[in-house]
Amino acid sequence: MTSKVVKSFLTVKNLNLDWEDINRRPYQITPLILNGNYMYARKGEPGTPLTLRGGVTAHCRVSFATKEVRPEFFTEMDGILETPYGEFQFGTYKFEVVELDKLRLTHHRVLMKFRTTTLLTNLYMLPPMLKGKFREVNRLVPQPSLLISSLVSIWNSVAEPKEMILLKERETTPYYLGRIADLIMMETGYNVRPETALIGKSDQGKMREARGFTGWVKYEILGSPRTRERIGRLLALANHLGVGRSRGLGFGVVEVKELQGGET
Repeated sequence: MTSKVVKSFLTVKNLNLDWEDINRRPYQITPLILNGNYMYARKGEPGTPLTLRGGVTAHCRVSFATKEVRPEFFTEMDGILETPYGEFQFGTYKFEVVELDKLRLTHHRVLMKFRTTTLLTNLYMLPPMLKGKFREVNRLVPQPSLLISSLVSIWNSVAEPKEMILLKERETTPYYLGRIADLIMMETGYNVRPETALIGKSDQGKMREARGFTGWVKYEILGSPRTRERIGRLLALANHLGVGRSRGLGFGVVEVKELQGGET
């Protein structure tokens, strides 16, 4: 995944990002983007290594949650650095600060595009009392319960107590809100396909793979205004921090767009 280039730069720069808790990271690094396409290797494609020629500009997006904004962070991002993948010149051309309580979608119809391989594990919907009882498997379709369970876990991991989305206890909220999502998020159109991304070789020389899906789904969100508001907040968060596992490696990059009026 070409996101490793950016992660290597951020790590060397020591910008105080937390690389732990790989399953539910409160940040996302996209793969490099060239001509609108995300650069990462997929199983079954020609075996030519991904390359970025000298003098060619690619970009990416780094999103993370923080309690305070350090202005110097953005200037610290600039510079030339030798990485394991070659020498790169980095620069910040745009930054955006969004308050968590300002994130929301207000329309009940949305288009959700899964731009990079998305990894939604069956364990997102495992009741807490059954933890450790089942084998983890990535699902190959964007089941609403898995989407919302993943997103509410991300939301509550970065929210202040008063901003958390809770149904009963925090530990059980992903399960209960996920169950509700399966009942109120209706698919009105979709084009989803399975995809296997190549992560890179392990220390033993074996190619590591991750199987998930890409594509798009249109949802109509039903239910009470209160529940629709909660779902809308979580989908708005997905635009910034993605969804599912291994978002810090570039997986689970999504775009959520509201569909208004007669728009289809």
